[in-house]
Amino acid sequence: MNNRFTIRCIRASLHGQTQLINETLDEKSQLHKLAIPNQWLTSIIRKYKLPRITPHHFRHTHASLLLQAGIPIKEVSERLGHKDITITLEIYSHVMPEEKEKTATKFASFVGF
Repeated sequence: MNNRFTIRCIRASLHGQTQLINETLDEKSQLHKLAIPNQWLTSIIRKYKLPRITPHHFRHTHASLLLQAGIPIKEVSERLGHKDITITLEIYSHVMPEEKEKTATKFASFVGF
Protein backbone atom coordinates (compact mmCIF):
# COMPACT_ATOMS: atom_id res chain seq x y z
CA MET A 1 0.00 0.00 0.00
CA ASN A 2 1.32 3.43 -0.96
CA ASN A 3 1.40 5.72 2.07
CA ARG A 4 2.08 8.90 0.11
CA PHE A 5 -0.31 11.75 -0.53
CA THR A 6 0.02 14.08 -3.47
CA ILE A 7 -1.40 17.56 -3.21
CA ARG A 8 -1.96 19.40 -6.49
CA CYS A 9 -2.91 23.00 -6.94
CA ILE A 10 -2.38 25.72 -9.45
CA ARG A 11 -0.45 28.82 -8.53
CA ALA A 12 -1.44 31.86 -10.55
CA SER A 13 1.00 34.70 -10.76
CA LEU A 14 0.18 38.37 -11.03
CA HIS A 15 1.31 38.23 -14.64
CA GLY A 16 -1.24 35.63 -15.68
CA GLN A 17 1.19 32.72 -15.73
CA THR A 18 0.27 29.53 -13.91
CA GLN A 19 2.43 26.90 -12.30
CA LEU A 20 1.30 23.41 -11.31
CA ILE A 21 2.42 22.55 -7.81
CA ASN A 22 2.78 18.90 -6.82
CA GLU A 23 3.62 18.17 -3.21
CA THR A 24 3.98 14.58 -2.10
CA LEU A 25 3.84 13.86 1.60
CA ASP A 26 5.27 10.62 2.95
CA GLU A 27 2.91 9.48 5.69
CA LYS A 28 5.72 8.24 7.94
CA SER A 29 7.93 11.30 7.76
CA GLN A 30 6.56 14.62 6.59
CA LEU A 31 2.90 14.03 7.38
CA HIS A 32 3.59 13.30 11.03
CA LYS A 33 6.20 16.03 11.29
CA LEU A 34 3.72 18.55 9.85
CA ALA A 35 0.65 17.23 11.63
CA ILE A 36 -0.93 20.63 12.14
CA PRO A 37 -2.52 21.96 8.91
CA ASN A 38 -1.18 25.48 9.48
CA GLN A 39 2.39 24.19 9.68
CA TRP A 40 1.96 22.13 6.51
CA LEU A 41 0.38 25.05 4.69
CA THR A 42 3.09 27.43 5.88
CA SER A 43 5.79 25.11 4.53
CA ILE A 44 4.11 25.06 1.09
CA ILE A 45 3.69 28.84 1.13
CA ARG A 46 7.37 29.39 1.95
CA LYS A 47 8.61 26.82 -0.56
CA TYR A 48 6.66 28.34 -3.45
CA LYS A 49 6.74 31.96 -2.24
CA LEU A 50 2.94 32.19 -2.17
CA PRO A 51 0.87 34.86 -0.42
CA ARG A 52 -0.04 33.93 3.16
CA ILE A 53 -3.36 32.09 3.49
CA THR A 54 -4.79 30.05 6.35
CA PRO A 55 -7.15 27.06 6.33
CA HIS A 56 -9.85 29.47 7.50
CA HIS A 57 -9.27 31.58 4.37
CA PHE A 58 -9.88 28.46 2.28
CA ARG A 59 -13.13 27.89 4.17
CA HIS A 60 -14.26 31.48 3.62
CA THR A 61 -13.31 31.36 -0.07
CA HIS A 62 -15.15 28.07 -0.51
CA ALA A 63 -18.32 29.47 1.07
CA SER A 64 -18.09 32.69 -0.94
CA LEU A 65 -17.71 30.80 -4.22
CA LEU A 66 -20.65 28.54 -3.39
CA LEU A 67 -22.87 31.55 -2.74
CA GLN A 68 -21.70 33.34 -5.89
CA ALA A 69 -22.47 30.16 -7.83
CA GLY A 70 -26.06 30.39 -6.66
CA ILE A 71 -26.05 27.57 -4.11
CA PRO A 72 -28.90 28.20 -1.64
CA ILE A 73 -27.83 29.84 1.62
CA LYS A 74 -29.36 26.96 3.60
CA GLU A 75 -27.10 24.42 1.87
CA VAL A 76 -24.00 26.57 2.38
CA SER A 77 -24.91 27.08 6.03
CA GLU A 78 -25.27 23.34 6.57
CA ARG A 79 -22.00 22.64 4.76
CA LEU A 80 -20.21 25.11 7.04
CA GLY A 81 -21.80 23.60 10.13
CA HIS A 82 -23.49 26.83 11.19
CA LYS A 83 -26.29 26.48 13.75
CA ASP A 84 -28.68 28.37 11.49
CA ILE A 85 -28.61 30.47 8.32
CA THR A 86 -28.56 33.72 10.30
CA ILE A 87 -24.89 33.17 11.10
CA THR A 88 -24.09 32.49 7.45
CA LEU A 89 -26.04 35.56 6.31
CA GLU A 90 -24.24 37.81 8.81
CA ILE A 91 -20.82 36.62 7.67
CA TYR A 92 -21.38 36.29 3.91
CA SER A 93 -24.04 38.84 2.97
CA HIS A 94 -21.32 41.07 1.46
CA VAL A 95 -20.65 38.31 -1.08
CA MET A 96 -24.18 38.53 -2.45
CA PRO A 97 -24.89 42.20 -3.30
CA GLU A 98 -26.27 41.19 -6.70
CA GLU A 99 -28.91 39.11 -4.90
CA LYS A 100 -30.79 42.29 -3.96
CA GLU A 101 -30.99 43.25 -7.64
CA LYS A 102 -32.03 39.74 -8.67
CA THR A 103 -34.75 39.73 -6.03
CA ALA A 104 -36.10 43.07 -7.18
CA THR A 105 -36.03 41.96 -10.81
CA LYS A 106 -37.76 38.65 -10.07
CA PHE A 107 -40.44 40.40 -8.03
CA ALA A 108 -41.03 43.03 -10.73
CA SER A 109 -41.31 40.29 -13.33
CA PHE A 110 -43.71 38.28 -11.17
CA VAL A 111 -46.09 41.19 -10.58
CA GLY A 112 -45.85 42.37 -14.18
CA PHE A 113 -43.77 45.55 -13.88
